[in-house]
Amino acid sequence: CGYQPSHPCYAPRKFRIVVSLDVQAVHVTWTSPELGVLNVNDVFCYQLAPLLVVGAYVHVHLVGRQQVQESDNLYYVCMQTVAVTGIKVEPALAEYLRHASDWAR
Repeated sequence: CGYQPSHPCYAPRKFRIVVSLDVQAVHVTWTSPELGVLNVNDVFCYQLAPLLVVGAYVHVHLVGRQQVQESDNLYYVCMQTVAVTGIKVEPALAEYLRHASDWAR
């Protein structure tokens, strides 16, 4: 892993993706199920079903720890790289959908 070359990876046990309208994740529009992670130095790609998700922010919540650092016997967790791909919805449609989700409540 890039965190500490030639040292353990410190991957989380699982993670979930949260999409929200704000940086504090107060107005959450979508949450993925928890997805498992192997504690190996490799790239993992998770393809979620085709979705229409409205939001301005993507949050990655790391769940659980599985690796102890030998020097201090404490658990650590990290991810080296996170990338999100998708297609941006036209601004007018995104604004309509944002209000439509409020009307549904």
